[in-house]
Amino acid sequence: MRTERRTSKMRRRAAAVALLALGLAGAAAGRPPGERGLVVCYPHAPGSTELARPVMERLGGYLTWRAGFDLQPVYTNDPAEARRWIDEGRPRFAILSLSLFLQWREALDLRPVAQSERNHALTERYHLVVAQESPWRALEDLRAARDGRKAVIWSSHLDDPRFVSRVVLGGALEVTHDGAGDARGVVTAQPLRALRRMKANEPFEGQPVDAVLLEDAAWLELQRLQSFREGLRALHTSAPLPTPPVVSIGPVDGDDAARLREALVSMHTDERGRELLGTLQVTGFSAPAPEALEAAARAYGGAE
Repeated sequence: MRTERRTSKMRRRAAAVALLALGLAGAAAGRPPGERGLVVCYPHAPGSTELARPVMERLGGYLTWRAGFDLQPVYTNDPAEARRWIDEGRPRFAILSLSLFLQWREALDLRPVAQSERNHALTERYHLVVAQESPWRALEDLRAARDGRKAVIWSSHLDDPRFVSRVVLGGALEVTHDGAGDARGVVTAQPLRALRRMKANEPFEGQPVDAVLLEDAAWLELQRLQSFREGLRALHTSAPLPTPPVVSIGPVDGDDAARLREALVSMHTDERGRELLGTLQVTGFSAPAPEALEAAARAYGGAE
């Protein structure tokens, strides 16, 4: 029972980190924001636009007060919906997962304004996790067929296999949806459920689970539970990669971008901002780290 309670608590905490560490916001579902919008998208994160609304209205009010111009944040965990909002509503700013930033940066002329801090850092690592008894000991081992099939990797980040293959795995392993690469990737909004099935040596949703890709937050939470700590291991840990950036979309007044950055960076200096940071479970926002973002962009490569 204690393990179940701690697992439930870990799930809630990880969900909050995934949803709120990005500065999420709420708006009417399905309606694209206008130019005052701040689109926030983190693919397959828990929650919904409506569930995020109360906190996000508070965040929008705070940023509007601090920046001196109207900001109406809107959250979705669906990249297609976020892109529709951007294309139709023409908002000026967004907070995006690293993978979406890299995928859209050229087409949408995205320019970093700030970065979210996680544990007082502007970088985080990704971990490719396998069961303790897995025969694979190195990333390269996944290229070898097992039981007459290719390895199957699950992750919430596999909407963009290019990001996983080139940036997270450093080009050492090509993961594709169709299995044409070194391993087959499966997108899931429930990586922790896939992880439990892998630990129990059981399939998930009718498919094998050979490895699961997790972010730092989820992996560190799992280390608190003895059964997971002893039953799992990281086959590969990525280099430090940038946290989700706050970006401008297309030509934006430089003064407005600077005021938004200052509003985010200074949140810790007043009681209202500190309360919001605590609710959002982030340690703050900082000016962007251009070198790290540029390095990730080089690994990702240009438009194909």
